[in-house]
Amino acid sequence: MDTLIMGSFLALDFLLFYVCFETALLPVYFFIGIWGGPRRTQTATQFFLYTLLGTVMILLVLIALGRSVYDPVATGIQVGLLMPGEQYSTMHTDRNNTRPGARLRNSLLRHCALSRYEAYD
Repeated sequence: MDTLIMGSFLALDFLLFYVCFETALLPVYFFIGIWGGPRRTQTATQFFLYTLLGTVMILLVLIALGRSVYDPVATGIQVGLLMPGEQYSTMHTDRNNTRPGARLRNSLLRHCALSRYEAYD
């Protein structure tokens, strides 16, 4: 169980996180069902239903996140961070900054700064 909990916290991708998180809930169900109090079967069933409902919602959100960022350039154009018709590359170098992706990073930072100040208007 410790390995599964550590796996859910140390996972670097959503699929591994979801698998470790779901698998870590299984022993908890048995702990409640075997060593629980007088109403342990009812409590274990409620625990199973509530966690099933919550993890199905997590799975739907993870699927939606995975589908929404399939094409980062199209997503950037849709939210208004990038202008259509320009050539975008993750290895683009800017005149002021020679690191890869500097133009995209600068436009994201500019957008975040502008949206922060627009909230006060």
